[in-house]
Amino acid sequence: MWMTCTNKSYDFAYTRDHTGTRGRFHHLTYAVNSREEVLLAADICLENGVYIETGLHKHANSANVFLYVYEPGGNRVEICNAGAR
Repeated sequence: MWMTCTNKSYDFAYTRDHTGTRGRFHHLTYAVNSREEVLLAADICLENGVYIETGLHKHANSANVFLYVYEPGGNRVEICNAGAR
């Protein structure tokens, strides 16, 4: 299930993953205003010991710059500049 409440293709996702667990939370997306704000978020994560899973990357379909982190509670969070195109 991929849901949206903004101009993004999705904001909230439940999907299968490599563990095969059913109905597992995939990630939540925080939309920021610019690529520079994604970079700032990466710096803040690094300075505070927040695990960065992957990124900075660019989504092929939207050209949004993003990174994925795991917040201290263990949830996967995407930080992405919405509306890049």
